[in-house]
Amino acid sequence: MAKTTYWTGAAGDGNWTNASNWNNGVPVSTDTVIFDGRGDSAGTIRALTSGLNQGAVNLALLHIKSGFDANGGDTGSPLEISASEIIFEGPGVWNIKCCGPNSTSNNEVGICIVSNTTGVLNISSNVNGATYASKWTEVVVKAGTLQIANSTDVRKIRMLAGLAVIGIDCVEVKTANAPMDIYGDGGQITTDSPLVILSFTTRR
Repeated sequence: MAKTTYWTGAAGDGNWTNASNWNNGVPVSTDTVIFDGRGDSAGTIRALTSGLNQGAVNLALLHIKSGFDANGGDTGSPLEISASEIIFEGPGVWNIKCCGPNSTSNNEVGICIVSNTTGVLNISSNVNGATYASKWTEVVVKAGTLQIANSTDVRKIRMLAGLAVIGIDCVEVKTANAPMDIYGDGGQITTDSPLVILSFTTRR
């Protein structure tokens, strides 16, 4: 049965797989996961630093709230997971990779919302091969910084404010080129490599 579980970090080891870091058990598929800043007995907010390979887990929701002033993963070791929805409101730096348990299935983050002026979300996706894909279906940037890594499959970006930074060679793994819809109503996009954009819309 799906549940809601909150990160407490009470074990002090920053490990996703340690049940002592959660108030309602280690997350499994279809769960709602919330990082909201509740600390351990010392009142410390523990960053997420290990047990990051959760490619077999497909969450209903991953919500990093504004009260969680700590980081999640790093560039070389991101949180590997898929989810119907990710809401990123934290002021820290998070690294999330859309990833499945193997290369023989499609995996996705349905929608991702970025909404914190000081937060930085670095996203990437697993390259599954010619038949299957791990993709970010839609990313909405209301505020903050979005960094898209090399060879990441993103289908739609909506910029409502803040800063969106597009990384190198956003390659879609099912076809030779990546169709990407971009809607801009504030903020800016920078890229040091040509992108294949299906459509680009700005509000007049």
